[in-house]
Amino acid sequence: MEKKIEEDRVARMVFLLSRKILGNKRNFRFCATGTSMFPMIRSGDVATVTPADPEDISSGDVVLYHAGERLYIHRVISVRREGPDTWLIARGDNLKYPDPPVHMSQVLGKVISVERNGMTIDLASPARKLAGSIIACFPLYLFFRPAFLIARMTGKIELKAQPGL
Repeated sequence: MEKKIEEDRVARMVFLLSRKILGNKRNFRFCATGTSMFPMIRSGDVATVTPADPEDISSGDVVLYHAGERLYIHRVISVRREGPDTWLIARGDNLKYPDPPVHMSQVLGKVISVERNGMTIDLASPARKLAGSIIACFPLYLFFRPAFLIARMTGKIELKAQPGL
């Protein structure tokens, strides 16, 4: 119980800190947790998020958004404009179903790079943007889910209850 309270406290601090830093038009870097974006973003990767103008977000982009005080890094699969409001449909690459609609006011920024084992993966490069657009149409879940399940069963991926992402 105490561990859950501590995890919730840390998740809340990361949320408040990310909102403050990105709101001041500065990049925010943090250690991602979870498996919803596997294999593109893995637990332990360091994600760099930059503030994003709503007009600059499109299908295939990876965004950081909040639902309450919980943060998510998921891929935009569609953008809907309804009058003055803009809504996103997002989904983790390793998830079968999309998230509930996300209002643009919930979006904190766009993930522009991921660092893993000393290497930087530039998500803003033209090749990665093209790959992101394809993944938005054909989720990696369809291709990598069997490999993910095998890795989990053999202990190469450890699932833990983790706060935030």
